[in-house]
Amino acid sequence: MLKRSRKNLGYDDLYYLCEVLKTGMSLENALELLGNDTNRDCYENILVSFSKGETIEEIFPRFLNPKVNDYFVSFIKALPFDKALSLALQFYKEEKETEEELIKNITYPFILLFVSVTALYLFDRLGMDLLMNMLKSFSDDLYIYEVIRMIIRVIACTFYFGLISVSLLALYLSRKKRLIISYEWLSRHLNNSIIKSMCSQKLISFMLIGSKNGYSTKEVLKLIRSVKSKPVLSVMAYKLDEFLMEGRSLFEAADFSLYDSLLTNYLRIATGVKDYMSILENYVELNRKKIKNTMKSLSLKLQLIIYAFIGMVIVFVYQILFLPMSAISNF
Repeated sequence: MLKRSRKNLGYDDLYYLCEVLKTGMSLENALELLGNDTNRDCYENILVSFSKGETIEEIFPRFLNPKVNDYFVSFIKALPFDKALSLALQFYKEEKETEEELIKNITYPFILLFVSVTALYLFDRLGMDLLMNMLKSFSDDLYIYEVIRMIIRVIACTFYFGLISVSLLALYLSRKKRLIISYEWLSRHLNNSIIKSMCSQKLISFMLIGSKNGYSTKEVLKLIRSVKSKPVLSVMAYKLDEFLMEGRSLFEAADFSLYDSLLTNYLRIATGVKDYMSILENYVELNRKKIKNTMKSLSLKLQLIIYAFIGMVIVFVYQILFLPMSAISNF
């Protein structure tokens, strides 16, 4: 059975390509060597483009995952092809792992909340009037039921209003300048926000990756600055680089509102340590666990609130259904 060819090269294809290029093999030979049923079309198109005189900078972005390409198109301006691609893959992998962890923690509670609120909204619109009319024939004292029904409506409207507001905010922040301004405002007013912790961790993780690949701190910061598709990260790297160029220590440079307070404390310690990269690795690991635990805690609290709300509604519906039977028995 033939495998279906892909439009873009996958992570594994690019990783193997980088490993082969490290041996000194030419790019053309590496592409011919690594071709298989899934990537052959891409590799052949790349080779054809080479034969037409196109450059690597023009060819490869057409065959890369957009998230890998965000880094590659910036790095290729300053690094050789193999190093630019390798560094772009490592940055992409780090970013992907962080995003997957975040999505894993928020997906279930959000789906649970959305399904629960939607079900209650439909129940209120399609079935509640029938039940309330039925109850009026058994009892005139329906005040408590009207109040609970109003609470259900308020919760549903609040949820959908919040959902629409978040969507509009995301649309508003799609402009890079607005995103930077919003992050700067958040950094000044919410010093210990989880967003600030995540951005600081991402910056340090990228600096560590660059260090392991043989780049100095200033070289890595300049590479990160060049990634214009990541405006917040670019500004954080820019500010840090500017402070270092002024002659400040890494601790003094990071003692700024854009950066996480935990990072500042770690850098205070790292300033007097020769192997300060090991201190930063410890920061990344600790901060990753901190963010994970915070997300799990928020997820658990949200689930408990949802379960309590669902339980309240079940009791409410049970009381409505039981009221006619109670009225008949009393009669």
